[in-house]
Amino acid sequence: MNIVIENLNENIINSIGISNAKILKGSFDVTQIFSEISSLQYDKVIIDITSLNNYTDIQVLRSLISFIQIEKIILVMNEQNVTTEYLKTLIDLGIYNIAYSSEQIVELYSHPNSYDDVMVLINKTSNQARVFGFKNVTKHAGASTLIYIIKKHLEKSRKVLAIEIDKLDFNFFYDKQMISIQESELPLTLQKNSNQDIILIDLNLSKEAIKYCDEVIYLIEPTMIRINQSMMIDPTMFSKLNGEKIVLNMSSLDGSDLKQFESESHLKVFYSIPLINERKSSDIINNFIKMLKL
Repeated sequence: MNIVIENLNENIINSIGISNAKILKGSFDVTQIFSEISSLQYDKVIIDITSLNNYTDIQVLRSLISFIQIEKIILVMNEQNVTTEYLKTLIDLGIYNIAYSSEQIVELYSHPNSYDDVMVLINKTSNQARVFGFKNVTKHAGASTLIYIIKKHLEKSRKVLAIEIDKLDFNFFYDKQMISIQESELPLTLQKNSNQDIILIDLNLSKEAIKYCDEVIYLIEPTMIRINQSMMIDPTMFSKLNGEKIVLNMSSLDGSDLKQFESESHLKVFYSIPLINERKSSDIINNFIKMLKL
């Protein structure tokens, strides 16, 4: 069971489906919170930062962690009530479990942040490198080559790094700004390269790397053989992607065929990319970059 203390960010917290022992709504002093929950048993305390009176005062935060174990706190924020310096203050105090969305709250509940995890969060808030992940949904959907093509288009005017997780396919592009690393190396690699404008990640099978991405693009090669292969492995594949950014890659679908795919899969396609000549500039890729606001 958990304790929820919510205020201005209640819309983020209310969309999660976990059992709560107690819910407090409004703005409170730390002493008021203590008197309300001190006698209760709980797993986590999910705290909307705006529910703490004078939450920008470091003494308030110190008082909070004096009676709630740090590892049990999940602090919910939004961009309007957080700065890089404030995040650094939280980290200095040892508060690592910081969420901006309901999905992040659920993730932190089972997989708390480490120091490296939260330092990546600081890099994002500092408007440093924007991180985009690409994940093949169907087998061989072309994430590696698509990242290479996008990087070539972007690097004419931006500083771009491409990272591949747990594979060595990037070696065949002979590009020093395309590196292959192990999943465990990602936090430090992102920190070292925070001076980049954009970082593109080939996620492969990594689930951990997704949380470091500002956005994830899910790639589907919409041929019958690829879709049926994937559905045999995971029949719930499409239902898991509802609401995600879906891109058809190496696709010959357009018009009515594209609408039929959306109808059958119950997915909304963000963009459709045909087979691209990786050696030439492409208006299709330039338009895709523009749509992603890169």
